[in-house]
Formats: sequence, structure tokens, C-alpha cells
Amino acid sequence: MGSKGIVASTAGHLGAAEEGIGDTIRVSLTPEPGGDRTQEVIVAQEILQTMGLRSFTPMVIACPGCGRTTSTYFQQLAQDIQSLCGSACPSGANAMPGVEQMTVAVAAAS
Repeated sequence: MGSKGIVASTAGHLGAAEEGIGDTIRVSLTPEPGGDRTQEVIVAQEILQTMGLRSFTPMVIACPGCGRTTSTYFQQLAQDIQSLCGSACPSGANAMPGVEQMTVAVAAAS
């Protein structure tokens, strides 16, 4: 369930993926009450993209939590950029080939 299921799925696929074994991964997560199973597909895509095996949407990298990133403004900004990159990519990928391989950094100013 939740982050524990995501970590377990990632650890389980890591070795085989690094060795080039297989071309399909399956992630099984217990959904939230009333939720659907789309989170499994999203997690599988994020595993493949983070490992550099396949790109689906622009990768958004944000500062980890520290004194400068505890404001709700920064947190909302990072979330908005993540949502924009995820929702804009399917149409943008057709108009701009390679956009799914872009990395966007969201950093707090000192």
C-alpha cells in the first residue's frame, strides 16, 4: 500500500531492469478506498523514467525539504509545475518531439 508498495515495486524491478531482462513491468498496488488502479501505471512509468530506460513526460526535479522550501508557496509551485508538465506532454510531444526527455528544475532562491 502507498509508498511502501511503490518502494517494494521499485526494488523488485531494479535488478532485472538494469540487466536488460524483460521489456514489460507490472506494478501492483492496493488502491485507496474508492480509488482506481491508474496509480499502478503511473508508478510503472515513473520507475522506467527515473532509471533512464524510457521517457513519458518531462522530469520535474524539486528541492528536498529544507528551511527555504517549507513555504506553501514553493510547495504549490512545484506541484503546479509537475501537473502542467504531466498534462501538457501528450499534446506537446506530438508538436515538439523530445519534450518528454526534458528535465525541469524547481529550486528555492536563497
